[in-house]
Amino acid sequence: MVEFITSNNAVKYEDSFEFMQRRVDEIIEGKSEELVWFLEHEEVITKGLNAKDNELFKVDIPVIKTNRGGKFTYHGRGQRIIYVMLDLNKRGLSVEKYMFLLEQWIIDSLKEMGIDANRCEKGIGVFVSDMKIASMGLRIKKGISYHGICLNVSPDLKVFDGFIPCGLQGVHMTSLEELGVIIDFDRVDLILKKCFNL
Repeated sequence: MVEFITSNNAVKYEDSFEFMQRRVDEIIEGKSEELVWFLEHEEVITKGLNAKDNELFKVDIPVIKTNRGGKFTYHGRGQRIIYVMLDLNKRGLSVEKYMFLLEQWIIDSLKEMGIDANRCEKGIGVFVSDMKIASMGLRIKKGISYHGICLNVSPDLKVFDGFIPCGLQGVHMTSLEELGVIIDFDRVDLILKKCFNL
């Protein structure tokens, strides 16, 4: 059984990281259920394991190193953060197949919101045409995933000018708001839960 929880107040990145690590250990030990966590972060840019320093320009918000895959990613107000702590072994999933299914979950959810989204050869994540609307980064510990997805609902897109998002030079970051979809987090979460099929 997968538990869903929602945090209604913005969560510090460091606090969420500590929570995920504890929860993953509890899932490994059989003490807790798998978890999908919907939240919003206080502004931060995280530096993934593959990030290069020359991909970060001048930014006025904190930059934190993290242990997920990927490069530099923004987390902040107007984004729905989705942290997914699932047992890949139980599902017989490779990391590649799991990423594919996470992307499909977001594509299916966006369709419910009136957006035709797609994958793109430019990189991992979800795009609308060649504009990126959702970023992904994972870590796997003993078959349990953590970290997850940043879906741009209504963030200030200017923040992406301060770095190369996910290392994708020249890719425009978009949002539901920019695409004309005005929607609150409650509705986004309902649609995500409806479309969840992992």
